[in-house]
Amino acid sequence: MKNEACSYVEEAMAARDLDDSTYEKYLHIKQNMTEVFSINFNLTKEVLNNASYVGFALLGDVVFAEIFEGIPQ
Repeated sequence: MKNEACSYVEEAMAARDLDDSTYEKYLHIKQNMTEVFSINFNLTKEVLNNASYVGFALLGDVVFAEIFEGIPQ
């Protein structure tokens, strides 16, 4: 019985994470932040445009973590 619920959640999230339509109402954030993330992370806009929404959102988590840790932006 160990980890049965976790594997179900992981499987469901894995399917959703690859489908940007799940996050349709938030895709404008990706469009608005592509330029900034391109500069901050030294990534091409093509790479960022091809990233899933969840993968893109993880970059925002990095920025917040750095701010929390006092790392200059």
